[in-house]
Amino acid sequence: MVTKMKEVAAGSEKLKNTDIRIEAHPAGELREYIEDFDVVMVGPQIKHQFKMLKEIADASGKPIQVIDTKDYGTVNGANILKDAIILKTSH
Repeated sequence: MVTKMKEVAAGSEKLKNTDIRIEAHPAGELREYIEDFDVVMVGPQIKHQFKMLKEIADASGKPIQVIDTKDYGTVNGANILKDAIILKTSH
């Protein structure tokens, strides 16, 4: 998923001059790296942890969202990246 999102960002005329950093980390390490990012996107397979992860994100003032199951399953990096950008700009 990260690779696909990076490919979309790199190939986008609108995003080519934008500083976009996309990484995947274990949910249990969120406190360690949250300050390095603008938004948190949670894989649907761990949405059962969303309440706990949201508390951490809220405490850091970071928006958080569960990735759409269909987009995740089809590895639709474009839609997930779009959702992350919308989440960032709406926060």
